[in-house]
Amino acid sequence: MKVYVYGWYGQGNLGDEAFKESFIRLWPNNEFTFSNSIPTNINEIYDACWIGGGSFLEQHIPNLEYVNIPISFFGVGSSLSPSSSVRGALEKAEHIVFRDKTAAECWPKAKVLSDLVFAREDLIPLPMAKKKQVTIFLNDFLTPFGKVMEWKALSYYWYLQEFTKIIDRLSATHKIVLFPMCINHRVDDRRIAGSLIGRSEFPHRYEWILEHQDEYTLRKCIQESEFVITQRFHGLVYSLIAEVPCVTITAHDKFASLCRHLQLPLVDFYGITDASFGKAMGDLGSFMSDRVIEYRKESILKWKTMADLVNGF
Repeated sequence: MKVYVYGWYGQGNLGDEAFKESFIRLWPNNEFTFSNSIPTNINEIYDACWIGGGSFLEQHIPNLEYVNIPISFFGVGSSLSPSSSVRGALEKAEHIVFRDKTAAECWPKAKVLSDLVFAREDLIPLPMAKKKQVTIFLNDFLTPFGKVMEWKALSYYWYLQEFTKIIDRLSATHKIVLFPMCINHRVDDRRIAGSLIGRSEFPHRYEWILEHQDEYTLRKCIQESEFVITQRFHGLVYSLIAEVPCVTITAHDKFASLCRHLQLPLVDFYGITDASFGKAMGDLGSFMSDRVIEYRKESILKWKTMADLVNGF
């Protein structure tokens, strides 16, 4: 089949770009086109339209309501309040696969599987020697700009103040690597990294990566680290695959859902303190539990089963 896949593609986001390889490996006989907009002539050119992965169902998707070819959703974050265009597509979708249980019960067809990146068997721990290093993935989506609500700005500056103190202490014993997972004209993780460095007492201890990186460099940086701190969902996903302990700082349900399911260290972005971060650090020793290892194995098998189901086997 010629399949058009809509998602946040071509936006310099390493996590979203990794979905492409998942689709290609799960359905090797399909011809895929990946884009972040739906063309007006989609019905004439393609056999199917797939939406995924990622968390964007609350947003209006232009031209989605005009798609008449079969529609499916794969690896998307579920939503209690999808946009009207998305709601209409969900109602007529052939397949719906959410990556969390938030609203799965609202859609009888829906199945719940892991994030699509977990389906990739090619991603295994790399043979890298450990360094006295911590890799940090910040998320520029949290940066307030324009006419932002006051609570968002206040929580952001509280976070910067508290987190910078925490990382400055870590920098006395570890190399701190600030790794941008997303760089584009609207969302740029280097911006929030710059804000953190600007408040640091020891900016010379930080490695601030400024160039856009590829997936291998991302995985290498994680593998060489003693542990990871992430605000990016796929920072957690890649850490789990690499079997490297990770502290997740969450401002979104997709983090909390996975962390609670796997009993992983979790810190609330909106109320981060020394105590909450210290507790999460204390839980790192049990990060790679049997539950986590089994989840990875099950994810690969369940996505293979889903691929066979879609193919009609």
